[in-house]
Amino acid sequence: MSARTSVEILIVTSSAEAARRLQASLERHGHRVRATAGVAEALPLLEAQRVDWLVVECRLLEANGAALFHLLGRRPHPPMILPLVMPVASGASAALVPDGDGLEAALAQAQTLLGQRDATTLRIGDLAIDLVTKRVTLHGRHVALPPIQFRLLLYLTQNAGRVVGAQELLKAVWGYEGEENEARELVKVHVRQIRRRLGLEAQHADYVQSVRGFGYLVTPPEGT
Repeated sequence: MSARTSVEILIVTSSAEAARRLQASLERHGHRVRATAGVAEALPLLEAQRVDWLVVECRLLEANGAALFHLLGRRPHPPMILPLVMPVASGASAALVPDGDGLEAALAQAQTLLGQRDATTLRIGDLAIDLVTKRVTLHGRHVALPPIQFRLLLYLTQNAGRVVGAQELLKAVWGYEGEENEARELVKVHVRQIRRRLGLEAQHADYVQSVRGFGYLVTPPEGT
């Protein structure tokens, strides 16, 4: 959970009602949340997509945790795991499950324990942006970016998984509103330079992708 405004949470629970309530409440806090009915269903999502926090029902973790931990052990930046205690007694109400506010508080508390550095570093796959030192690294290699390009990459990374239009980027990074054509040409030049500095091949578009006609998208390469 490196970026508090762009947290990806995966809920794994046997109770569809509990998952629905938790998902709705956490989404109201601004998080991006998905839910699965068990560990087997969660594994493909964890394999293919970025997840910052994994909220798992304890009984499922105890029964099927081996496959889960085996997969997470291969990831360079595995998600944090928050066990979810569910009532065991027959007929127990799903209302006993912690609500989204309770989980939000637990996530915030756990994030604090991770330390100030983790709280101020954005990570997408092997790309890391340190908000304190303004340092960008990719695959452990430091990449020097001019201030404009740093702010452009930072904004896209803070909105990872969402296509961001050129005019939005112009306003967020350069601080003014302009015509679509002006925004598109200006952003395109700097995105090209960012890719070059990061050593990314345009045809593969790892990390910084162009979405033709809409804008740009930061996402980790497949398999990370």
